[in-house]
Amino acid sequence: MSRISSFVEIYFPGVAQRFQKGIALIDERYGVKAMYGLFFNFCLNVSRPGQVDRLHCLPHADYKNLALAVCVVFVYGEFNHKEKCWLVMWEAGIILQIPPGVFVAYPSALFYHFNFDISNLEVCVTDGADFPTPQNSRRLDGGASGRGSCVWFNQASMWQTAEIGVDTIKQAISQGLDATCDNQAFLDSLVFAKIMGDKGQPQPTL
Repeated sequence: MSRISSFVEIYFPGVAQRFQKGIALIDERYGVKAMYGLFFNFCLNVSRPGQVDRLHCLPHADYKNLALAVCVVFVYGEFNHKEKCWLVMWEAGIILQIPPGVFVAYPSALFYHFNFDISNLEVCVTDGADFPTPQNSRRLDGGASGRGSCVWFNQASMWQTAEIGVDTIKQAISQGLDATCDNQAFLDSLVFAKIMGDKGQPQPTL
């Protein structure tokens, strides 16, 4: 768990600070501790030969997760990662190849995302560097079984009650409290890690 927490603290320090503050508030108010480092929630997705041959997700957004934060996905197993189960983030317009042993952190509550097989396209490949022809090409197929994933995330409802200071949103409204989140203030306070761009200038990571 320390590696997962360190990953978020290094690349998303502003998000990590919000997690740490929320964890402390929830522990103080309810005596509930985060069992997975900076995360309260964990999901293990396992493929089982003959029962669940492959793991992949259809298009969705994790709308119950804490927004303006990240979840972390760790992919494991033996599968053809060069051609199968890439991660699409629709609004960002990107598709990521995720080999086993790789961590990925992204705002799953904000991005419509899903897994995609390149074999779904009319794409052919060759085994070498020769120019592809009908004679030396093959269709992409198979190779998706054996993939598994671990997912760490935080549900928004826990942070809403902790940050507002009451047990439920309904109670907050009945007490005349503002039950909304000041997202802009949080965005303004965020600090992201910096990486070097093509021209040697620091660029924010997201």
